[in-house]
Amino acid sequence: MEPGKEEYVELRSVLRRLLEPINYLDFPVVIEMTTDTKFEKFTEREEDEEFLEIIKRSADLLMNRVYVNPIVKDGPNGVSQPIERALKDYLEEEGLDIIPPKGSGYPDMIIRDSWGNITYLEVKVSRLENIGEWSARNFNYKVSQKTKVIYDGRHLLLGFAIEEDSNKARHWRTVSWRLVDLFNLKVNLKPEFNASNPAIYASKNIIAKNAISSLFEVLI
Repeated sequence: MEPGKEEYVELRSVLRRLLEPINYLDFPVVIEMTTDTKFEKFTEREEDEEFLEIIKRSADLLMNRVYVNPIVKDGPNGVSQPIERALKDYLEEEGLDIIPPKGSGYPDMIIRDSWGNITYLEVKVSRLENIGEWSARNFNYKVSQKTKVIYDGRHLLLGFAIEEDSNKARHWRTVSWRLVDLFNLKVNLKPEFNASNPAIYASKNIIAKNAISSLFEVLI
């Protein structure tokens, strides 16, 4: 049954309200409301200072290593995974326990230190010239039933700046890093509509199609 005019008007009004962006939300509140975990602030306790020194040493080792031996990739997007893997190795060599994630999305790593503290670490890689760029995609968190955030803990972000070697194309070097406590981060909520490829290319939607050869007809 199609909605009547009054129902349609009411539905449209409700939908418009739901789609209004919400700005400057406290990230700790968002995490606690969507995961049932406690968002802990990084402190100046001796154990936290020792953990910080481990992160700093590992980040320095990685930065210096990749500066001298650049990562060869077609673009900066391909640099993130090698950097994350190398960082994981350094942290494990320092005695930290990297817990295998059981969910998806944020964050990249779950770390347990020798005191039993949990730290969630997001690793970001950005081109040096884009560090000051304003983009809603610089950091994003998506609510999921398969979230990795299942323990109380601190939330940090380690950002590496990279640049392309001026003498060798596709050779990317790390030139700096910054460690951020996400306890004071403000995030924005922007609702969006989305659809999967099977929904987009459902036979009932297609009004014309073609393929370069019969080999590719199955794909269209």
